[in-house]
Amino acid sequence: MREQMQGWDKERNANNAQLEAQQKRIQQLEQQLGIRQPTPVASPAAGTLATTPQARTVPAAEEGALLPGNTPAVSQKPRDANPASQARVEQIAQTFDVPGVLTPKGQLTLEPALQYSYSASNRVALLGFTIIPAITIGLIDVRRVNRDSWIASVTGRYGLSNRLELEGRLPYVYQSEDAIRRPLATGSSQDEVFNTRGNGIGDLELGLRYQFNQPVDGGPYFIGSLRVKSATGKGPFDVDYITDIDKGIDYPKEQATGSGFWGYQVGASAILPSDPAVLFGSLNYTWNQKYDVNQTRCVRGSDQNLPCRAVQIGEVDPGDVIGLSVGAGIAINEKSSISFSYEHNVVGKTKFNGKTPIDAYRAQIGMFQVGYAYRLSDRSTLNLNIGIGATEDSPDVQIALRMPFNFL
Repeated sequence: MREQMQGWDKERNANNAQLEAQQKRIQQLEQQLGIRQPTPVASPAAGTLATTPQARTVPAAEEGALLPGNTPAVSQKPRDANPASQARVEQIAQTFDVPGVLTPKGQLTLEPALQYSYSASNRVALLGFTIIPAITIGLIDVRRVNRDSWIASVTGRYGLSNRLELEGRLPYVYQSEDAIRRPLATGSSQDEVFNTRGNGIGDLELGLRYQFNQPVDGGPYFIGSLRVKSATGKGPFDVDYITDIDKGIDYPKEQATGSGFWGYQVGASAILPSDPAVLFGSLNYTWNQKYDVNQTRCVRGSDQNLPCRAVQIGEVDPGDVIGLSVGAGIAINEKSSISFSYEHNVVGKTKFNGKTPIDAYRAQIGMFQVGYAYRLSDRSTLNLNIGIGATEDSPDVQIALRMPFNFL
């Protein structure tokens, strides 16, 4: 009887070893075919998890936790442990750089990006007064302003832990603005054109992202973020201006490459896998630190014939920003996905020396965005994002191309 039991034990061990080898082979074939993402494989000797690197995927939870799509270390299987769900979250989140899929511990991601935006506006200023309808006494000034902006940037992300990510971004900015001005009611028949350019290092940004949970039953991912924006770029008060009292011109000689202020942002986001789509949304608040400009500028009133008066610009407090975004994405296949989102930012009124000018207003910046992501390899993805302005203060069009690379 004992010999028979020993024979059964040997046969069971041989079957288990054969089954484990078959499972490993199936996983390898699925990874090669792109059917599923690499998953941790249980080591029979040490009882630990040997992970396979993957490109910017949902980080593993702390030791002992279970991930969607991972092989559990215990016999109990988690609910809805779907590896395709994890892959969709990773793929969709990359399309708009949603702060919801963090870099695994010890992995470095470098992301070169190029962004172009174009905006045009027409402005008609009536510098006079009306005595009867349709008859204006004074100067009518018509302007059209076209602005092109190119931003080349490099973003680096490093996984400090499986739930904490450090991020840094350094942009290089090139801006050009063409303003066409025609003063009417003065006998002028020619346009006055002012072309200005500006290029240089923009505002350096540093941030932290933390993932609060690791759902295993199809629930949402919750992520918090902190971001600091410096004032390394040349701000609007750092450039020189052209002032011509006779023509009523007060125009910058070059374009600014930065905001000129420090900003601090706190935000929260959520990503919810919901077959066949992935839903995502975020909410953030940015506090812009006030700054003592300590500059004297020449300012004119409505009558352009009067000489300008010197005005001392002291403390400038830019408005704070409240931003939100919502969207959804669908994976077309194992390599491609497409996403749609809407982003809206409300910029508060700017104060000078503690007072709000009477002509200050809250800017409403809304953008409809369409994104496409294509996985080039296990370590790189190509992301294209096209945005269309939805409000008057928004850029008319914005195009961004990003290509993250993952390094171990």
